[in-house]
Amino acid sequence: MSHAPADIEVMIDKRRCHRRCLEEKIPVPPQLNHVTSFDDLLEKMNASGFHRVFVKLANGSSASGVLALETNGPHIQAHSSVELIRSCREISLYNSLKIRRYRTPEEIAAIVNALCREGVHVERWIPKAGWQGRRCDMRVVTIGGEAQHAVLRLSKSPMTNLHLGNRRGDLREFLAHLGEERWAEMTAICRRAAALFSTSVHTGLDLLFSP
Repeated sequence: MSHAPADIEVMIDKRRCHRRCLEEKIPVPPQLNHVTSFDDLLEKMNASGFHRVFVKLANGSSASGVLALETNGPHIQAHSSVELIRSCREISLYNSLKIRRYRTPEEIAAIVNALCREGVHVERWIPKAGWQGRRCDMRVVTIGGEAQHAVLRLSKSPMTNLHLGNRRGDLREFLAHLGEERWAEMTAICRRAAALFSTSVHTGLDLLFSP
């Protein structure tokens, strides 16, 4: 068994993957559709009542071009793996292993507008549960449709990717705290998600645990 090209096309497109999960009632964060610019993003956030969102490149991976944005009245800030470099004529965006905090609308608008030109997927920023003083989530690998491997990821920033300097947590300790019944619910969700790509030998899934 190998990965079917049709599956890969969906897996690497966050918008299509999100839509397929919604159709099959796999729990995913609410999204904002067809965001085309910074101004458009703020308008849609205001209309939906979202104060915190993740802006992601539709075809990005490994937290490249990810912006965790939050508003509070007239105030705005964002955390991102994007490094913004300005020259006299243009701006350039670079992927970075350092998570930066941007606090001015001008900087955030420049990043969002540049990302939108590449195509973005925007979803509600759901707070992650805390574990050992850090935010946590889990990467689960399914093989043959079953959850076979999991990594607990702990972070002090909104992004939990291990290559960004985050660390692995003790999975056994966490699962003991979570309980067998709750973990069975989580693996059932993984099984349902993997079934959406039944012609592929394995999938990589991210599980978010709310507080």
